[in-house]
Amino acid sequence: MPRIFVAIEDSMSRIKIVDYAKNALLDELYAEAIYSRLAEYYKGKDISGKFEELAKIERRRANFWKNTMSPLDMLL
Repeated sequence: MPRIFVAIEDSMSRIKIVDYAKNALLDELYAEAIYSRLAEYYKGKDISGKFEELAKIERRRANFWKNTMSPLDMLL
């Protein structure tokens, strides 16, 4: 089991923790999509670069959740 879950498993069931992680992953992917589309919409303007940076941040956060959960967790 990934270490991140060990500390909080005492107060939450494993299913709830996995559900939280899945929701967090979906939130990060959704935010990345929004920022990427905004960057494309404002292409050629200064703000586009800011949206691209935010999309990269959200992508890294999504990768964290993907790498934290095991493949079996994704099926729960």
